[in-house]
Amino acid sequence: MVAQQSITRHHADWLSLIEVSGPFLSLPVLQDAFPHGLDAKDEEAEMRRRLRLAYEEWADNQEGSRPDPAIHHQWLRFVLEELLDMHPSAILEGQQLPASLSLEMKEYGETLRPTLAIKSPHEPKPRLLVQLYPKNQNLRRPVPGKAWNAYPETRMMELLRKNDIRLGLLTNGEHWMLVDAPAGETTGYYSWYASLWLEEKVTLRAFHSLLGMRRFFNVEASKTIEALLAESASKQQEVTTQLGDQVRRAVEVLVQTLDRIDKDSGRELLRDVPETQLYEAALTVMMRLVFLLSAEERKLLLLEDPIYDHNYAASTLHQQLREQADQQGEEVLGLRYDAWSRLLAIFRIVYGGLHHHDLQLPAYGGRLFDPDRFPFLEGRATGSSWRETPANPLRIDNRTVLYLLNALQYLQVRVGGVVEPRRLSFRGLDIEQIGHVYEGLLDHTVKRAQATILGLQGSDKSEPEVALDELEQRAGKGEQALLAYLKEVTGRGEPALKKALELRLEKQQDRSRLMEACDNQHEIFQRVLPYAGLLRKDTFQNYTIITAGSVYMTHGSDRRSTGTHYTPRSLTEPIVRHALDPLVYIGPAEGWPEEQWQLRTAEEILSLTVCDIAMGSGAFLVQTCRYLSEKLVQAWEKTDRELNSNRVLAIPQKTPSGQLSQGGASEELIPLDREERLMMARRLVSERCIYGVDKNPMAVEMAKLSMWLITLAKGRPFTFLDHALRCGDSLLGISDRQLSNWSLDAKSGEIGKSSWSVGNQVRRNLDIAKSLRKQIINTPNIDISDIEEKERNLKKAEDTTAILNLGADLLIGVTLSDPRRQQAMQDTLAFEYSVLAKAYEQAIYHQPTAKEWANKREAFNKIRKEVDDLLKGRRPFHWHLEFPEVFINRDDDAGFAAIVGNPPFQGGKKITGTLGTDYRNYLLKYLANNVTGHADLCAYFFLRVTMLARQNGMGALLATNTIAQGDTREVGLDQIISSGWTIPRAIPSQTWPGEAALEVAYVWLRKGNWQGAYILNNKIVNSITSFLTVQGNVQGKPYKLIVNLNKSFQGSVVLGLGFVVEPEEAQVYIEKDTRYKNILFPYLNGEDLNTHPNQTASRWIINFHDWSLEKAALYPDCFKTVEEKVKPQRSTSNRKIYRERWWQYAEKCSNLYSTIADMEQVLVCSIFTKHLSFCFVPTNQVFMNKLVVFPFDQYRYLCILSSNIHEIWARYFSGTLETRLQYAPTDCFETFPFPSSIGNLDSIGDCYNHHRQSIMQARQEGLTKIYNRMHDPREHAEDIVRLREMHREMDEEVARAYGWDDLKLEHGFHETKQGLRYTISEAARQEVLDRLLLLNHQRHAEEVAAGLVDENGKPTAKGKKLLAKDAEDRQGRTGKHGTGKDASDGRRSGGDDEEDQPGQGRLFEL
Repeated sequence: MVAQQSITRHHADWLSLIEVSGPFLSLPVLQDAFPHGLDAKDEEAEMRRRLRLAYEEWADNQEGSRPDPAIHHQWLRFVLEELLDMHPSAILEGQQLPASLSLEMKEYGETLRPTLAIKSPHEPKPRLLVQLYPKNQNLRRPVPGKAWNAYPETRMMELLRKNDIRLGLLTNGEHWMLVDAPAGETTGYYSWYASLWLEEKVTLRAFHSLLGMRRFFNVEASKTIEALLAESASKQQEVTTQLGDQVRRAVEVLVQTLDRIDKDSGRELLRDVPETQLYEAALTVMMRLVFLLSAEERKLLLLEDPIYDHNYAASTLHQQLREQADQQGEEVLGLRYDAWSRLLAIFRIVYGGLHHHDLQLPAYGGRLFDPDRFPFLEGRATGSSWRETPANPLRIDNRTVLYLLNALQYLQVRVGGVVEPRRLSFRGLDIEQIGHVYEGLLDHTVKRAQATILGLQGSDKSEPEVALDELEQRAGKGEQALLAYLKEVTGRGEPALKKALELRLEKQQDRSRLMEACDNQHEIFQRVLPYAGLLRKDTFQNYTIITAGSVYMTHGSDRRSTGTHYTPRSLTEPIVRHALDPLVYIGPAEGWPEEQWQLRTAEEILSLTVCDIAMGSGAFLVQTCRYLSEKLVQAWEKTDRELNSNRVLAIPQKTPSGQLSQGGASEELIPLDREERLMMARRLVSERCIYGVDKNPMAVEMAKLSMWLITLAKGRPFTFLDHALRCGDSLLGISDRQLSNWSLDAKSGEIGKSSWSVGNQVRRNLDIAKSLRKQIINTPNIDISDIEEKERNLKKAEDTTAILNLGADLLIGVTLSDPRRQQAMQDTLAFEYSVLAKAYEQAIYHQPTAKEWANKREAFNKIRKEVDDLLKGRRPFHWHLEFPEVFINRDDDAGFAAIVGNPPFQGGKKITGTLGTDYRNYLLKYLANNVTGHADLCAYFFLRVTMLARQNGMGALLATNTIAQGDTREVGLDQIISSGWTIPRAIPSQTWPGEAALEVAYVWLRKGNWQGAYILNNKIVNSITSFLTVQGNVQGKPYKLIVNLNKSFQGSVVLGLGFVVEPEEAQVYIEKDTRYKNILFPYLNGEDLNTHPNQTASRWIINFHDWSLEKAALYPDCFKTVEEKVKPQRSTSNRKIYRERWWQYAEKCSNLYSTIADMEQVLVCSIFTKHLSFCFVPTNQVFMNKLVVFPFDQYRYLCILSSNIHEIWARYFSGTLETRLQYAPTDCFETFPFPSSIGNLDSIGDCYNHHRQSIMQARQEGLTKIYNRMHDPREHAEDIVRLREMHREMDEEVARAYGWDDLKLEHGFHETKQGLRYTISEAARQEVLDRLLLLNHQRHAEEVAAGLVDENGKPTAKGKKLLAKDAEDRQGRTGKHGTGKDASDGRRSGGDDEEDQPGQGRLFEL
């Protein structure tokens, strides 16, 4: 352990000496690659001596009056050959460099070429590009005399990405910078300095160890420098997660400290502070600290000024407190309180500025640092002003402050069994990572305990809290009941829990600490004592006990319940780039070759508006700002070049729009320095182009922080973003037209149901607000007075639209209310609003008295409260009222130029439970045009995009890959395409980078004309369908065929694990009483089917059929089990029948079991499966709801359904769960056109089935492993080869059954969405889909002509009569497992949990 800790510290030490910007090598990766420390060079002392001589000779020459380029070049070769051991044959230069390594920058008239390249003769391309610059060239400044005014590091990045080479080495002889440019990910820059090699020997060793020839060419592939960097990058999520955990705990510590101070004050301090505000305050403190640490590290404040460093800086405070703690002990810090006052002081300075002859800092403003936002942090009363009321700082001790700073400045990295603190560099973190750290805290909140609550030790990282009363109640039911409850809430095993309950506090010190945690209340102490072994300890090793009246931090509404996940830069970059390229350039949408694209003018770029309608912490907005600001700088440079080409002797000054300066005093002029230009561009873009909305107010503040981090400029205030980053529900809101007509249903020009209209008032007020908001956008951000003017204008704009927002909210509130009450509310509340609105209108012409204004405000507040009650905490967002400059009086230009983002994902069946039935009904009617179905929530965000984008605008969203599947596609993309939008680019499915187990789709949308290339999976195609597939020869969607109805079923939805018993237990019951055969059956699930060689049920199940309670009670042993284990679970169900009939299955699927009653075997498949496979199984069992059952016992059906002909259809029209198929019979079986003549398929189906079974038995492997072998080209075993041959023969026979003798299937190993598979070719796959779809349409037309179905495929009265006749034929058959509700009543297969499992079709041939 000591040795390991020593090596870990060794790596941490040298890492601290390397300048790092971006993700670099992580400690765990270094520990694994260099377990004994960095590589030592042979004869290292002699090497250092020769290095010193060479360095001094080079430095003397280059610093002299006539530097010799040859010596400069030889110094480069010396480093490569002598230090890095590069063999001369591996170093390419001059004519040896392939011409393909060059990058032509046509718009700049410049070609980039590397100086050298490092390449093995055995590899096709170089591993490292090397660029040498003159000694006086700063690697972080533009290269003078070049048309492209870019830094060397940027030039190298572009060169690397063009050549698909990851690593480049830049140097001016002194500064050696490694550029790491992985495709589609964040670029990293890591710097060494030659002078430091001689002073800090470990940096020389690191340089040699990482970039030496051995690390490139003489280690295994997983240990090369590229592999180490890739592995470290893949673990960046772990860094972010660890930092997020540290910050969460720091916020928890601050909340605990505030609660302790409040307790000491007799609960007076926080008496008027709501719990949500307390949490926001604690979170804001941490956000302020992040900003300060980041700004100080970037030298944007006053760091390195002695007065600032010693008295104000956040960066130095940690070290000062740490030294005090080391000298005097952390307990002493708990008795001192000056650090908190210091933080409050720097918070105030950043907000209001500091003007002292020894220290000057301009005011930055910004709501983040506003002292009056949380005055209680300064010990001031609510409503007091920081400029007028003296602060009385809270007694937050220095130990707490040290913990807050430590959580942000040192990452606790676990390497093996050692936790090593590693100093964090905020320059090395993406802004997206910082945003994610805080976005994770949106899952939490602060609550006030109504009774004593205990914090228990949980499994892994869970930290459950339970009420002491609840524990005592469970304990009163006996030890087993208590253990079962504890196991459920903590996730710990029963032995560990038993041991914890047996623990007794023997030491007086432990008992004293427990008493202290109980607020010294003896009665609580005695009650808690029996559970002391279960308690967890907090950061300061105190027992976690929350007494009544105390506030504590806990999980609140989980953003992940609506599918909110961290979006890394590797996802945002391509989404933003491909969305904005067609707007920033003339060419992409017109179909021009990329080299002919023309960059638009600066004025046109600054006129673009880009919005994220579910922005979270602002990851997409940050990337949008990066992209547009870079293009804006290029547009300015383009103007410079045009002026140069016109032989202008001196380039005149220009305004941001690219126009020549007119010399006006208020003009803002473009600087000449590129770095300054880029910063100005970012600030301009953030103020003029960026918009965002989120329903969580703290997410809005986090997005502002993210934008401030990327736009902060020294001496300039925060960019003003309050007008553009807003809080509200993007999906819930109305337009100005709907408000003008006082109806959500009224069409343009119509008057709504009300007899009055607010149209004139809407137009007038929005014109005023639009004018004010344009002033906000166009006013430069020079100093704090500009910000204050913007704040005043925003306040005027909000006051102007307040009456309109009230009316809009009222309309939404009435719409969401009980339909039976809507008319009454129109007659009362809407009438009151109309009177108020008219009074506001009249006030424009007749100045009201103060009393009249007071009456209006009172009436306004009254209606506001009633409307808020109607909304039930919802916060609608009315786009036209909030952003009038984007939507009002702009004709075809109305709307955003682009909408980008990662909207929430949530399965359609969960929307009602999470957001409410009224909310879902609103989505269906007003966003989805009454197209019903269990669509994922993200589909409604796609629809909202189409309502907000301008003509020829772009939408680019990340979505769950089900966006192109089933109901989600029908509600979303199908409607979007039919309304005239185009999908120019898409990636249908890709694994989400990071921890979230997701498969996501990238979708780019275009409103209007698109003549450019269509790109699917990064390949050019002819067009892209709503399925996110290549457009085939046959278009349209498939119809359900009545001939296929009643032929597929979902298994039983049990809803209660208490029904399940082990086989041995079932046999004991049956041996004891043979009557139990009536209620005990094998219980077959998907795992049994796919992983067990014999495909028999691994568990049994109790089934009381549709019996009465009294009849079920005749089997007392099983009845008691169900009563104890199922009834408590069912008692919490939302459905009445599930609660009342708790002894029965939730869905008994009577039609399934009555249909198969006379059959010995049936065909089944698993709904969720890697490989689609169909098997025959006996009928005398209960089928789990994750299985689809087909009442077929003939091998012809096994043959057809097992063929690639059906699998291709199934995968195309079914959905997925992660990467697995989610077989949906309603979409892929009921629509599947079977061949007309299938009798001759029995023989091959029988042979295939028996051969497959023989393999399973011989190998003792399940279907999944067998099919893994079949699809593995390295598998040459005779039985597997024969299985492939039989699959090919089966496919060919099925094709012949369709009459497709001309079809070439071209079996072989082909790349598919599921990976490498033995299947038919891609061309054959597309042809099969086309032919099947055409056949489906023909069959559908025949059924329509016969009067069996309507045009949409729904059975007509004649069709229903025919189906009913089949149903009657079944009534005489008695089911083996009782009767009950059919699982096919409009429900689809493959839900997320048992209660939500949808059904299949029904089962009988017509």
